[in-house]
Amino acid sequence: MILCLVPNPAWDVTYRIPDLHPGEVHRVDDASARAGGKTVNVASVLAIQGHEVLILAPVGGASGTAFTTDLNDRGLPWAPIPSPVPTRQSIAVVDRSGATVFNEQGWPQPDEVWAACRTTVDAALPSARALVVSGSLPPGSPVTLVADLVAAAHAAGVPTILDIRGPELRAALAAHPTLVKP
Repeated sequence: MILCLVPNPAWDVTYRIPDLHPGEVHRVDDASARAGGKTVNVASVLAIQGHEVLILAPVGGASGTAFTTDLNDRGLPWAPIPSPVPTRQSIAVVDRSGATVFNEQGWPQPDEVWAACRTTVDAALPSARALVVSGSLPPGSPVTLVADLVAAAHAAGVPTILDIRGPELRAALAAHPTLVKP
């Protein structure tokens, strides 16, 4: 199984309109919503290709409930990491010229959520073929969170694939991930 950690999951809402006119009211006839975050996209593609995946994500609030319901509806296996913090939202407005996207940055997670994340990853590592961590981390996340997970994966003999940025990437590089896409 490939562990896919989504440190900052999002409930992605997309509105499709003919033309975006800033400052005006728009009536939306075509809208969709689904669980998102870079790692969810990775897990979706892997699952389509026939790989066994397990999505790990701290989720909370109504948007977290919608997120997990969508994963269930799509048949994507996941292990919940309950959080008192609502799952962030991402809004995309798509018109004939392209997409305008508004990504909430997310909110700080309590230390207990990151401890539960580590416990969940540690429990899954013995049966994992790889650990993938990609996308943003919420503000206030421990800088060494991903580095610690990379070290745990190495200790279990599990390769790691990262697509993150900032100080978390710099810290993770010191733990020698297998593959990095900055």
